[in-house]
Amino acid sequence: MGAGKHAFRIGYRRPLALISLLVSAAGALAGAAPRAIAVGPGNLQQPAGSGLPAGTARITLQAALHAPTARTAQPVPQTRLPDLAERKAGFQLPAAALPSLFAAAARPAKAPKPKPYFGLRWDPTEPVRPPDCTVAKGPSRILQVVNSRLTVLDDRGRIVLDDGDGHNSLRLQSLFSPVAGTEDVEWFGPRCLYDEGSQRFILAVAGADFTEKDEAWLGVAISAGPDPLAGAWTVYAYRTDLDGLPPESRWADAVDVGVDSTFLVVAWNEHAFATNQFLRARVRVFDKAGLVSGEQPGYVDFSRLQDTNGDLSFAVRPCRHRGNKSAFYLVNSKPLGGASLELWRLTGTPAEPVLDSSTISGIYNYAVPPDARQTGVPTSQSPGALDTGDTRVLSAVADGDRIWTTLNTSLDGPVSSAAIHIAEIDGATGTVVQSRGIGASGWDYYFAALDTTTAKKPGVAILFGASSPKQAPSLRYSSRNSVMPPGEFRVSKPLITGKGKFDPLSPRDPLDPGPPVIWGRYFSAARDPARPSQVLVCGAYSDATAARDPHAWATKLQYVKP
Repeated sequence: MGAGKHAFRIGYRRPLALISLLVSAAGALAGAAPRAIAVGPGNLQQPAGSGLPAGTARITLQAALHAPTARTAQPVPQTRLPDLAERKAGFQLPAAALPSLFAAAARPAKAPKPKPYFGLRWDPTEPVRPPDCTVAKGPSRILQVVNSRLTVLDDRGRIVLDDGDGHNSLRLQSLFSPVAGTEDVEWFGPRCLYDEGSQRFILAVAGADFTEKDEAWLGVAISAGPDPLAGAWTVYAYRTDLDGLPPESRWADAVDVGVDSTFLVVAWNEHAFATNQFLRARVRVFDKAGLVSGEQPGYVDFSRLQDTNGDLSFAVRPCRHRGNKSAFYLVNSKPLGGASLELWRLTGTPAEPVLDSSTISGIYNYAVPPDARQTGVPTSQSPGALDTGDTRVLSAVADGDRIWTTLNTSLDGPVSSAAIHIAEIDGATGTVVQSRGIGASGWDYYFAALDTTTAKKPGVAILFGASSPKQAPSLRYSSRNSVMPPGEFRVSKPLITGKGKFDPLSPRDPLDPGPPVIWGRYFSAARDPARPSQVLVCGAYSDATAARDPHAWATKLQYVKP
């Protein structure tokens, strides 16, 4: 079995028995000899007597909504790169004892249903920071997930998940903790998609015990069919820190998921519990058919990924694939700026995958963005500016061998502004089709998400955050179609205007004394399989005035037709 270039490969995993796994050192990791690693049971956890493969349970969303207990959410620490500026640094949770971890109610606070196309919003009973909103569109249902909760909407944007008692969202803990067999884990950083091939919704989340700092998890949930409310979801919980690699205490972040007809791939970053510093990127390859059916929950891991030049890869994004292609694609950027992308090609079979990469040069230069201004915040250095993070890839979509990506960047000028970066590359030839930055003087743009459409004139729809010294965090969108010249996009339009200054400085609770929060971290876009000429976009905006709380955010959904 061959190893992918620039990566340690951890062999096929059957977690019920103690097995030895062969780990091959990639050519870029000189001096790291192949070695055998013993992996014990426990990578997968499940309630006893379920009658399903290890790590699996079947749970309906309505049953989880009525669960008898649920844990009060903990704040999730921000992460940092070893050499990123201190203004973008992470922090450690205090060592002081946590308050009671369990709430009397199983569900988030009661709230009236929002108007159509207005989704989940800030819940004062849980310190969710940032929103991390993601959306998946099925034939007639919409799955929306934020950093600790999910809900289901119909085709017209109306929330339909309801327990009849005023609760219209479900905590991720209610879905994953029963499978993990522990209630001490915080589940966060969700990414979801709708797979047209299997006609399933797929959700991937990270999990960690930030109290004891001794457990790291990956959760994967797959619906029974195209309606997320019909039938039971198949739910998996994997320990990601019991893998035979060096036993430093670490947790997973920046989870993302992609699928094609054969593979289901989840990727994430690993960070040290003690410092929150980045350690490595990891890619986990599943047999999609086996995972969907619940018959084969095993996987193959690639860890310690490195770019072609030997740099540690960061935030590797699996693409969401459609159409015929020459490989399963993943992509990552330089997190502190650059002029290239690293394109990964996954080939072979789920049991014997091969992962290789090449550097795509000639990308329009990108740089770490300044913090974003907003209402009452005149400069990026002023208190209350929004942390826009780094230059990691935020969105990756593959139509055949054409791959679209987005990331944050900086717009040069008399005053630097945060801007968005968009690129299209040809995976078959390893060349750049188009690449550019998009910004506006006096404004900051950030956290772009995109997806493609099919029509007589195939196109791309883009959503991004926007703010200025006179404008609270808002949402704008743009688009292009195939007849427009390369690099040209339509003038952006407002999707919704933010309501009041968002306060990123004051702690959300006594446990959360960290630095300014990253606004959003990512937004979402998903092609509508029922009407593939349009894209459903979803993002967060400031709701501070309407909610009468400076920490409040809300989410907005809308269809965009290029």
